[in-house]
Order: sequence, then structure tokens, then C-alpha cells
Amino acid sequence: MLHHFNKLLDRLQAQDEALRESNRKLEEQSERDPLTGIYNRRYLERHLAASFQTCRRMRRELAVAMIDVDAGSIGRGRSARS
Repeated sequence: MLHHFNKLLDRLQAQDEALRESNRKLEEQSERDPLTGIYNRRYLERHLAASFQTCRRMRRELAVAMIDVDAGSIGRGRSARS
């Protein structure tokens, strides 16, 4: 009976590890653009507050650059996005 329990426990631990890895991959995908691999706004919003706190604590400056890259807007002009 102990052997059966250990086998079940091993399977459960393997499934738990697989689930954790899947969640890590999903988290990564939710923070990166699928075409370019560049971090997106969600990543910025999640990490910016912590970066501000670190810079404040270390008395450092922080610069942030954000670029809106939208290939679908080429040729449409600005008024189409308003």
C-alpha cells in the first residue's frame, strides 16, 4: 500500500510541476508581444511600481520609454485611431 501511495505522490508532484511550468509560460506570453517578443504594457504596469520604489530607495533616476508600434495603423492616419 505504501508503494502505491508513493507512486501516486510522484505522479501528483510531476503534474504539479507541469502545471507550474504551464502557468509560467502563460504569464510570459501575457507580458510579451507574440510577433516581436518585446515586453508589452501589461509588463510595464506590473514592474514599473517596483522599479520606482527601488530607484527611490537607491536615490537613482528612472527613465521610461514607451513606443506604440501598430502596423495596422500605417496608411490610415491618426484620425482613424481617435
